[in-house]
Amino acid sequence: MKLIKRGDKGDEVLILQRLLRKLNLLTSADGDFGGKTDMAIRKFQANNGLTDDGIVGNHTWDKVFAKASSNILGTDIYHGDITDKPAFYSDLDMNYWFCFAKASQGSARTDPRFKEHITKLKSATILRGAYHFIRFLNTDIDGEINNFLNSCQAGGLNWSDKGVLPPVLDIEPIGTEFNEPTKSEITANRANIAARAKKWLTTVEARTGKTPIIYTTRYIWDEFLKAPQGFERYPLWVADYGGLAAPRMPSTWSKYAMWQYSEKGKIGGNEGFDLNKLNIPLKDLFTMAGY
Repeated sequence: MKLIKRGDKGDEVLILQRLLRKLNLLTSADGDFGGKTDMAIRKFQANNGLTDDGIVGNHTWDKVFAKASSNILGTDIYHGDITDKPAFYSDLDMNYWFCFAKASQGSARTDPRFKEHITKLKSATILRGAYHFIRFLNTDIDGEINNFLNSCQAGGLNWSDKGVLPPVLDIEPIGTEFNEPTKSEITANRANIAARAKKWLTTVEARTGKTPIIYTTRYIWDEFLKAPQGFERYPLWVADYGGLAAPRMPSTWSKYAMWQYSEKGKIGGNEGFDLNKLNIPLKDLFTMAGY
């Protein structure tokens, strides 16, 4: 994060204000480092063993991030979610720190609202990313790679922009594929599925310059795919619902970056949103997003 002080404007100022708001030292965030922000950061510095000069450099950034890093929430959206109301983005601004939008599925399907979602998330200065839903029985992995990258480009997602999170590969069957006979067909081809997933990850990483994130569950990874090796270096976004104290982990990983713990969240007055908890330091998430 760059050094900022009174009189500065921009995304870093807005981030600082949101952090201070989370710490109950500010009530609003507008991206303008004025008198209230100056007073708030000086108070924070004085209370945390820092020089209370109002200048936000590395030491102050580190301390603010550390103090504000508890219970960091995010969401993920697709075309079927009710995101076209101002209350949705107002709620995101107040209570959430990141949002992934669906970009594509398989080698041909795209999300018709992806561009809308990315444009609005960028305007709201929310950390934003894109995910691709791999199809287990589709052998055209080159088509899936191109579908994702082309969808992101058409949607205005620039991987070098600040605020853009790494790409996500969603590794899960659709509902009907949990049942026979399709389930047996998937498990019989699990080695090929894993190889195609690996090609997607390595190619997309080379094309975007960002290490992708894997989204999956313990059941899917361990039972459908039998915990394939060689995926350990990719950050894990694990899904596991039911009010647990911690997610049940796929055996390949010992830790996770994010946990999707509910699909029944309420954002902007509407229900049915996925809710995610961050399990890495918030500053690390901003680093992943290019700050």
